[in-house]
Amino acid sequence: MKSRFRTIALAVAGVALALTAVTVVDAQRGPGRPGGPGPGGRGPGGFGPPMGLAIERLDRELSFTDAQRSQIESLLSAERSTFQGTMSEMRTAQQAVENAIMQTPADEGLIEANVNAVSALQARLGVAHAKTEAKIFALLTADQQQKVRQFLADRSARRQRKQ
Repeated sequence: MKSRFRTIALAVAGVALALTAVTVVDAQRGPGRPGGPGPGGRGPGGFGPPMGLAIERLDRELSFTDAQRSQIESLLSAERSTFQGTMSEMRTAQQAVENAIMQTPADEGLIEANVNAVSALQARLGVAHAKTEAKIFALLTADQQQKVRQFLADRSARRQRKQ
């Protein structure tokens, strides 16, 4: 039982440290800079990998109209506050996990509850991220959407070749 607890505790601590490092690095970068939050960097709110649709990079390939670019920027701006609020909750939840891990004696129930809270927030962020990408995808013309589909298929094929 103690071995299982240690494994869970170490895994959670590792995830928490990794996510904290990403958050710290993002905080040091400015909006619109590569790796920073917002357009030109990571997805809205500065979390996770660059947006799955890679909108900023695809702008060159898709030749967005000024209207599309403006709509996308407005959408990302509107969504940013939602992402930032959830990221704030995420930092608090991660801190609760770290605090629970450091308690003596260990309270497995508390650790599991806090890990579940972090997982729920990660799921909420993932869904919000996907919804934002779907909204952006809907703004594209049929030709642009086809180019995005091809880009994603090519990326998937490259990943499979690497495995």
